Amino acid sequence: GTNSLISSNATGTGNAGNIDLFSPQLSLQGNAQVSVSNTGTGNAGNLGISASEIKLTNSTLKAETIRGSGGNITLQNLQNLNLNNSQISASTIDGQSGNITATPRQQTTLNNNSRILAQATGTGNAGNIQLQTGDLTIQNNSEISIRTDGTGNSGNLDIQARSIFLNNQGKINASTAAGNGGNINLTVAQSIILRFNSDITAEAGGFGTGGNITFNVGGFILAFLPENSDIVASAFQGRGGNITGRARGIFGFRQFQGRRTPESDFTATSELGIDGIVNIDILDKLSLDNLPQEFITAELATGCAAIESENPIALYNIGSGGFPNSPTAPLTSTNIWQDLNLPHPPLIEAQTWRTNAQGDIELVAQIAPGHLLVPCRPEP
Repeated sequence: GTNSLISSNATGTGNAGNIDLFSPQLSLQGNAQVSVSNTGTGNAGNLGISASEIKLTNSTLKAETIRGSGGNITLQNLQNLNLNNSQISASTIDGQSGNITATPRQQTTLNNNSRILAQATGTGNAGNIQLQTGDLTIQNNSEISIRTDGTGNSGNLDIQARSIFLNNQGKINASTAAGNGGNINLTVAQSIILRFNSDITAEAGGFGTGGNITFNVGGFILAFLPENSDIVASAFQGRGGNITGRARGIFGFRQFQGRRTPESDFTATSELGIDGIVNIDILDKLSLDNLPQEFITAELATGCAAIESENPIALYNIGSGGFPNSPTAPLTSTNIWQDLNLPHPPLIEAQTWRTNAQGDIELVAQIAPGHLLVPCRPEP
């Protein structure tokens, strides 16, 4: 129901307890929460959910702490995970945030400002996120993110999916304000598609080192150049992270320019430090090195007499062919006007003679160029 709460909370030096939920389907809505937390110096408990389907609408799953170690969130035995304006978060201020692990076999969808987030806001470090799923869709200002807003370091973000679709400011991000950025590892059986200001970024501010982005993609990495969807490993004064991996092809990016632009970029860069390296192994390579320099012109024989009782094969030179011109298109120099009412050309006088298969002599005219008669098989 609205504003429903399941929680395990500790406020002093002790540790909060764990919460374990088992259900065929778990649906939360109307600002409902399931929470494990510690607002003192102790550790938060762990939150574990075993369900076939989890559906969150305007709701939250969270594990949070102030100075201690944050609890872990584990979502298992899932087929579908759907978030609509909802959040799954493991956070801390000055401690170590917990990890988030989810394994939806069929699909994961984040829609309308939804978050899966591991975060530290003070001197603490952010935890890791591990997601194994079928089709992953992140759209409408939603994100999967690891972030430190203070001096701590980010964790790592590992995603294994059948496909990834980022749409309308959908984001996969690992960032730090001053520490070292986290790494993003993406293993995708099919393709990664980015649309309308969507990003995959590993970023570090201050003197921090940018995290690395690693791809292992069975299909393509696709974007549209005017839509400003970026894949970037960046830093400010530290070293920019590297982008490495393999894919069948990469399309729609202003690739490897060393800076971000208003168009879709694919780059590893540092504003004041050393740029990272982009090294992607493209599996489908189109090589033009072995193509011939000139077209091949086949020489045709001048032809010979057809065999009696068999239809000859006629080869006509009719030009380059192609589609006929549109009847509404203007005439060009290649269009020739022809008056079909002109009389037929006169008969041509015989130029030579030959003996046919019956031994009779025939008078024949010279064969016109471009019109060849080729027998179906050689004469005996």
